[in-house]
Amino acid sequence: MQPNLSNRPGLASARRVRIPRQDRVLDASGPRLAALPQAGLPPGTQMFVPPQMDSGSPTASLGSAFAQNVGSSCGDGPEGEHPGKPAPRLRELYGVGDPIATFSSDSTCLSSRGKVAKWFWDSAEEGYRTYRMDEYDEDKNPSGIINLGTSENKLCLDLLSWRLSQSDMLRVEPALLQYPDWRGHLFLREEVARFLSFYCKSPAPLRPENVVVLNGCASLFSALATVLCEAGEAFLIPTPYYGAITQHVYLYGNIRLAYVYLGSEVTGQDSCPFQLTVEKLEVALQGAEAEGVKVKGLILINPQNPLGGVYSPGELQEFLGFAKRHRLHVIVDEVYMLSVFKESLEYCSVLSLERLPDPQRTHVMWATSKDFGMSGLRFGTLYTENQDVATAVASLCRYHGLSGLLQFQMAQLLRDRDWINQVYLPENHARLQAAHTYVSGELRALGVPFLSGGAGFFIWVDLRKYLRQVTFEEEMLLWRRLLANKVLLSFGKAFECKEPGWFRVVFSDRTHRLRLGMQRLRQVLEGGSPVAVWERRHRVLFVAGEVLRASPFFKSKCVSSSPNLLTTFLVDLPDPIRTHVIWGTSKDFGISGFRFGALYAHNKEVASAMGTFGYLHSGSDITQYQLSRLLQDRATYSHSWQIAILIKQEIIEFWVLVDNALARLWSRAYRIMGTDSRTPTLGGSCSPFAAAKLFVLCSPSL
Repeated sequence: MQPNLSNRPGLASARRVRIPRQDRVLDASGPRLAALPQAGLPPGTQMFVPPQMDSGSPTASLGSAFAQNVGSSCGDGPEGEHPGKPAPRLRELYGVGDPIATFSSDSTCLSSRGKVAKWFWDSAEEGYRTYRMDEYDEDKNPSGIINLGTSENKLCLDLLSWRLSQSDMLRVEPALLQYPDWRGHLFLREEVARFLSFYCKSPAPLRPENVVVLNGCASLFSALATVLCEAGEAFLIPTPYYGAITQHVYLYGNIRLAYVYLGSEVTGQDSCPFQLTVEKLEVALQGAEAEGVKVKGLILINPQNPLGGVYSPGELQEFLGFAKRHRLHVIVDEVYMLSVFKESLEYCSVLSLERLPDPQRTHVMWATSKDFGMSGLRFGTLYTENQDVATAVASLCRYHGLSGLLQFQMAQLLRDRDWINQVYLPENHARLQAAHTYVSGELRALGVPFLSGGAGFFIWVDLRKYLRQVTFEEEMLLWRRLLANKVLLSFGKAFECKEPGWFRVVFSDRTHRLRLGMQRLRQVLEGGSPVAVWERRHRVLFVAGEVLRASPFFKSKCVSSSPNLLTTFLVDLPDPIRTHVIWGTSKDFGISGFRFGALYAHNKEVASAMGTFGYLHSGSDITQYQLSRLLQDRATYSHSWQIAILIKQEIIEFWVLVDNALARLWSRAYRIMGTDSRTPTLGGSCSPFAAAKLFVLCSPSL
């Protein structure tokens, strides 16, 4: 039961996090660091500011009155007498997110929730969709867009491809093809527990009964928000943060985020840019609840995205202690825990702490998407000692489960400690360090300030001096100029950064791409590129039979449930806009453990809304490849299953799905008059489609 707000500790009792002094040896060959209090920076973090900065520029103003504002509210003044109503000047230190504040829709066939889902789809990933339509390829499209915005590790694909191709990965047993325990096969949960015990340095072995596996951390955020919060409640989250979490927690559960705004201001020896403290958490908590928003938990990302730093053991204990005092759940996203490449930086997992303040409300997630560069495999895991939470999340795994074959492969990978420790991790860290050194050197040469940690795949870059006015509108214009010059970055507003002009630059790509991307960045910043606003409708034209740019696996394959249905579906449907067909391999092929299903819909609005859920329900790229090979082998089942493949040189128009593996689409061409445009969508199984279709087509009362 949540305690009354009046019984909670006030700001005067909040403790400020003190970080031990740590002297740094800086690179003397480059420009010096500005006179910032290096002792206050998080472990391994440095703030690079070019020398001889203009004191009037936005970048130079790294010393605001934050501490004075907070201090005055904690004293004996009038504001201190009303802890439930923070002073107006403190309002800038917190915010309550409204994911659909700018929502609009003219759809006539979707429910209110379906309209929101479609709106997320249409508005959330402009840059990523544009990139997918014009992706750089050294041979086929050398003038395409270089992606320095999506946080993926592309440095060790050679090592991973070799390991996943070994004979011990290629095993098929009957049990892997059937429905599993929805928490995940026991052999995988046991291996995950051993893996996390070792790499998180837990004081005692972690237990497999506390492990749940799902198809990625996006699904984990969605599931945890749904089972921990009532609709309209909120999680505290420090900003800037990985912005997609907003959509993950809102889409199913209608859960909001209460922002703990952090800024670049530096006030003394115990502060640093974008530093989180318990004091700021207290301000945000009281502010959100004063506005009538009930806060149920705190989300921490460690290592931090997009800052690239890590929390110290002392900080973690302080934050967990704050949560316990207020009976808040804590979700800790440790998806970058093995991507700490700076040798002097020591990472501390929450699971390594000797004694958790509130283990029943502490939930840790990890996935292979970042540390192993496998964002297309869709593997994530939750560790929680709260069996009620584990069971509730597991019940949602029917919609977020993994293929049995993928679970076997993941178990094989995680138990190969020799390869991970002796081959993969040393090489991955070395390549990350080299790529980081190159990009940070280029930024120094440009005179661009940036915050440099030692973890993750990105650098947090300050481009405020390139804005004509320091506004988010100008930030977006600069972002579009960069995109027009064929380089994609992530802008600060996407991370809910309170200061316009910050960008995230991803460096975990191959050398020639980094060089070209930084050249294009330099052209824009030095004024050598055309100033243009990147506006276009995000559609792609494909010729039937052509390989989709998004995936080498899916060519023009058309699957229908029968020739009669195909004919009816194309010609004789009374209302094709409201007719939607679902099919999966679980029954016809007897492989329910494969978790594969497909939706076919004439209605583009329905397809767009369903595409939003693809992020939460998508299957592994490997599973998709296996399915494509199976469906190609028509000689095996041609007598019992009719496949209609009609490949014609007709132009097919598709909406491109926002997913980090856009192989969720395949091209279809049918023998009909003129040009047809229908959109297939792929997912983890038919169950998510059934649930999601009811979700987007029906109002809550129906």
